[in-house]
Amino acid sequence: MLAAEPETIERLMTVVTHAVHTVEEAGVRPVLLCSGGLRSPLRRLLRTVAPDLAVLSYAELDRTIAVDAIGVIDLSPVPEPTTV
Repeated sequence: MLAAEPETIERLMTVVTHAVHTVEEAGVRPVLLCSGGLRSPLRRLLRTVAPDLAVLSYAELDRTIAVDAIGVIDLSPVPEPTTV
């Protein structure tokens, strides 16, 4: 299980869902690469919003496979608009 605030989990699911749709619209099958410790909890969490998304750890990749990173999942807080 991922230990995170509910708002962070919701943002993760929203950001990943958007990224998956964007990549699929470009005709590419998305794969989410992460650390080994995150792979299983991320897969369980994301299967509800992206059931066909492959979630792999870097250690599971064959060293001869070239990886083309086409995006990064960024959960940085969105800055609040400033009022003047």
